[in-house]
Amino acid sequence: MSWCALVPDFADAASVDLLDVDPARTARLPGPVPPATPLRRVSSAPADGDRSRRQGDSRPFPFPTPYTQVLADRRARLVRVSADEPWLSGDPGGFAPLIAANVHSMLVTPIEARDSVLGLLTLYRHESDPFEEADLDVARQAASTTAAHLDNAHSYDREHTVAATLQRRLQPGVIPRLSAVETAHVYLPESAGGDWFDVIPLPGTRVALVVGDVAGHGIEAAATMGQLRVALRTLALQDLETDELLTHLDEVAVQLAGTPAGDAAAHVATCAVTVYDPVSRQCTMVRAGHPAPIIVDPDGSPLPVDVPKGPPLGAGGGRAFDAAVIELPPGSLLAHYTIGMLAARGPDRTAAGHRLESILAPTTQPLEELCDTALYRMPPSRDDDAVLLLARTHPLPQENVADWTLPADATVVGAARRLVDRQLASWNLDGAVFTTELIVSELVTGCSRSDGGRR
Repeated sequence: MSWCALVPDFADAASVDLLDVDPARTARLPGPVPPATPLRRVSSAPADGDRSRRQGDSRPFPFPTPYTQVLADRRARLVRVSADEPWLSGDPGGFAPLIAANVHSMLVTPIEARDSVLGLLTLYRHESDPFEEADLDVARQAASTTAAHLDNAHSYDREHTVAATLQRRLQPGVIPRLSAVETAHVYLPESAGGDWFDVIPLPGTRVALVVGDVAGHGIEAAATMGQLRVALRTLALQDLETDELLTHLDEVAVQLAGTPAGDAAAHVATCAVTVYDPVSRQCTMVRAGHPAPIIVDPDGSPLPVDVPKGPPLGAGGGRAFDAAVIELPPGSLLAHYTIGMLAARGPDRTAAGHRLESILAPTTQPLEELCDTALYRMPPSRDDDAVLLLARTHPLPQENVADWTLPADATVVGAARRLVDRQLASWNLDGAVFTTELIVSELVTGCSRSDGGRR
């Protein structure tokens, strides 16, 4: 029931006061609401209809009064108002505006949901005829409707809070400092959906940069995001090729789509993965239904790269994912993002992408500042999650790289071990000699059994 239906047709004024405590904790309070519990004035009609409290005021009602009695026994009351009513003595100054406004009767009704009191609905008359007992039914119905709306809002808020908390907990913790890239990110879980990102160190000082977007919102989307992120990290640490990585992740997504929470006919998520090798300075990029990363060279010019758009994760069909490979100049900028970063710019995502390219052009600017600038100049939609992951590439210095060409002969194993021993000593890595020599022995032995030399 809206205020228009209550005021002025049924009452001359109305107000709603809600318990100013955690709703989840209040729902577990046994018995009556304690008299000292504060209530906040959240609404009134007309705005100055009850001048005993201003909107936004939060304090307990005086005790004992009809208000505290209704909170205690949850029974709606018809209350007569006159200067000689004894309950007004609980706060003569506070209730003086009721007398000054010539209020002669009130209906004070509890707002209840799920066997707990949320607050009070109070209806006033000062011009119309006094309320009668029969009018309590109308007040109860109005309070019941108000309670239903409030309970739905509380339920949504609780689910949103749980989903957002879960989503944050499932994101990477402290991003490691890596020699291959420096990174910064913006992560805004506005709608408690399933956007995620990751920075995964790989063997050989390589690094995988990941951004994904799970379909849907809420707890299920956050849980699916967590499962996909863990699966992708596990697959990446197996040192698979990027196309294989997404193929296996797609198989995981298909299984997730087959659960009661999913739909096998719809995709589960989109994802983009870039693996950067600081030795070769090569980036290998692959994507599953996700926007391609933006690449800006050290001079601030965008580098166009055609990354084939594979099917979204969970779509099934056994389709392959094709990778794109590009060699980057030192100091290049990689930007991975979810569509939430562009959604507020309208349906033209291509134009929004070019806008983001121009914002990221000052590639020498600190990455944290670039993230803030992108956020200020392209404020994301508040209806969707948004992720922006920036990475500035660094090649591995040549003095930190050693390679040798050896003949395909098992007799060179000893020579390889000696080369490794001397090289590690020059790098002051004597503690790694024993383990590295074992690895090199296995590698050289394996390579010597095939045709041609190996590095």
